[in-house]
Amino acid sequence: MANKSNKSILVIGSSGHKGATKCIQWGELAYVGDYDFLIVNTASLTKEILQKVLQDDTGYFGKLRKDITNVQENKGIAITCIMGPYAFSRDIGSSEKDVDDILRTTDNNYSWSPVMPILERIPTGEKLNRDKSSLPKEYLDGIKSYNVLYNGSVNNTGYVDKSQDGHIYTKCHQYSLLENTVGRNVAFGVVWKVHQYGDYKTVIDGHLPIEFIPPTVQIVDGIDILISEFCKAPEETAPGWIAEINLPGEKEINDEVSEKIQSIDLLDKEIKSLEDKLSGVSFYKKLLYSQGAELEEAVEKSLSLLGLVVKKPDVSNIEDRFFETPDNQKVYFEIRGVNRLMNEGDLAQLIKRVAEKPVSTSYKTRGVFVFNHQNNTRPTEREDAFHHNIENQAKSFGICLIDTKTLFDFVETKLGGGEIDNFDQKLLNMVGVFKKS
Repeated sequence: MANKSNKSILVIGSSGHKGATKCIQWGELAYVGDYDFLIVNTASLTKEILQKVLQDDTGYFGKLRKDITNVQENKGIAITCIMGPYAFSRDIGSSEKDVDDILRTTDNNYSWSPVMPILERIPTGEKLNRDKSSLPKEYLDGIKSYNVLYNGSVNNTGYVDKSQDGHIYTKCHQYSLLENTVGRNVAFGVVWKVHQYGDYKTVIDGHLPIEFIPPTVQIVDGIDILISEFCKAPEETAPGWIAEINLPGEKEINDEVSEKIQSIDLLDKEIKSLEDKLSGVSFYKKLLYSQGAELEEAVEKSLSLLGLVVKKPDVSNIEDRFFETPDNQKVYFEIRGVNRLMNEGDLAQLIKRVAEKPVSTSYKTRGVFVFNHQNNTRPTEREDAFHHNIENQAKSFGICLIDTKTLFDFVETKLGGGEIDNFDQKLLNMVGVFKKS
């Protein structure tokens, strides 16, 4: 791929790129000001190469960093850094220094950059939020994994914070290019600026960002993609007055497009309405499998559909719901969902509640136990919910027993347009097992 544009491109740390104006290896220098785009392959700068470069020229990274900083300050240059994990010129051991202190005091594979990223090393990740990335799609497709996350940056421009005497400070402004699925930055850009202390006036401007991106599986191919993207001619934007010129048939087509869009909007509203209606109907299926708060809500809604309005108590950890009788007494409802059959201990809490309250003169039922048993099993394959011993126990305390499959059958009949007479009266006057006759 030859570079047919008039843009000049310098690549450091990789060779053989026909689209580049010049490629140099680590240890070599070229005047950065001659170029419009700089690609730096930090992934190729290993500890061994780093040590070899410093052995030949201890000031190499300082010279390169000064050159890049000067060009950024005076004209701006687009820079993309292909990231690799940290490589240091010496063994830092278990240093108690912060990462930014180590980066400032130890030559490393980011020492060439006016801004050094603080990277968090992680186990290899693969899932990325690709839809929201501003990286070129072809390059993005080549990223299959990553092992570092952005955690901050270190000013390496040479313009230090002089707020005590010179009243200036250097700030690195960061933005996201690619995030993982939890919102952490995998690729990012940084623009550095020197501000006047107090009024935030920019004294020195780094102009264009340094963008740090993870490598593609084949780094050489990824660099060629970056070169190709940089060399693309910008899309021409039509002037505003062009919209005033209409060709034959253009207005009619635009009108038809508008009509279709209105139809789509109307259909979207209808679909949303139907989805809400479907969700409301499907909610009753929770009677057959849920437990806890979801089952309680499904039972409450089902009873309301059948004409019996129950209330939720203000205080938790007592009855799940209650019905208030005309003589100001309460019929308590306990609602339970489990993946087993019922035992006598399940009634203990409701028995204690009904034993403590006066008997209503309006209804025979003192409490209702709603039970979703074997809730991981198909309703047609479940055993009877209530053993005769449990029914006898319930009768002795004036308790009505109803399983959620029976309640679901009533709901199904009601939704299907069937007649259900006096459900509330029948339930509230039943002692023992309530069945759908």
